[in-house]
Amino acid sequence: MLPSGAALAGPKSAASAAAASSPGGATAAAVNTVPTVLQVAPVAPRKRTTGEEQWFLAKETRKAAKRRLDQTASAVQQLAVERHALVKRLDRQHATADAAHKDAKRHLHRAVAAMRSLSEVIFDADD
Repeated sequence: MLPSGAALAGPKSAASAAAASSPGGATAAAVNTVPTVLQVAPVAPRKRTTGEEQWFLAKETRKAAKRRLDQTASAVQQLAVERHALVKRLDRQHATADAAHKDAKRHLHRAVAAMRSLSEVIFDADD
């Protein structure tokens, strides 16, 4: 013997099974059930055409090139600032070295002049 239609449909609540078996109960079961939310299938993204893909890739390439150009300009600016600071530091060191060299040269000339003067005094004293 085959099972009834209610048994074939799967497990249901007792109220809906009773309503389905009685002829007048079908409308009562329809009134008591909660309306189900329609399930909408997610919309699959449409595949780009070759022209659209090329346009998109060209746009991304332009964006990447602009980013690299901006990064390059920033790096060049940073290098210019570092170079300027280095040149100033080297100029200060060079100026300090020049001043020290001139000072040493002046002391040397004074020492040589003092030795000549002393040797002349010694030479005059011997006479």
